[in-house]
Parts: sequence; structure tokens; C-alpha cells
Amino acid sequence: MEDEKRTSSVYPLELVDAAVGTRVWIILRSAREFCGLLQGFDEYVNLFLEDVDEYTYTDEGVEIQHIDQMFLNGSQICVLAAAPTPSGPGQLGSGYVP
Repeated sequence: MEDEKRTSSVYPLELVDAAVGTRVWIILRSAREFCGLLQGFDEYVNLFLEDVDEYTYTDEGVEIQHIDQMFLNGSQICVLAAAPTPSGPGQLGSGYVP
């Protein structure tokens, strides 16, 4: 009976590892947002991304800057999530842009 109550544990780094090779949405402490292809990470969740779009939100609208490759410091990351797809759920982050 005791064995039935046990649940498997998934550690945070396992989730990040499962996301390698997929597009992710990242929100930093500074409220900067990025969407890119996760190529790798380390034990501090420093991220290496390719084909990245940086979203800057202003009163005039959204500015998007493309970056070929970048390295993000893991200590600045607040949110790391699967990037929304055009057919996916609605809003993600503070300013989801379809």
C-alpha cells in the first residue's frame, strides 16, 4: 500500500534538459523578454540560445530585435517556459506577441 502512495520526482534541471532543442520563452528580472531555441545550459541554468527574438514593450507598441546567438545569465531568469505556438494557448508573459 505504501508503494502506491509514492510519486516520481522531477527535478528542475531535468525539465530544462527536456527543453533543449525546443523554443523557449524567457522573462528576466529586468522584465526583458526573449524567445529562442535552447541549445544548452549548465548547472546554474545559464542558457545558450540561438535564433532569438528580444521583445521590448513601449507605449508605442512592441519592438522586436533578432539576435543570432546569445548567452543568458541564469541568475537573472525569472521565468523559463515553452514558447507559445501560433495554435497554442493565449497570452504568455507580460506581453505575448503572436
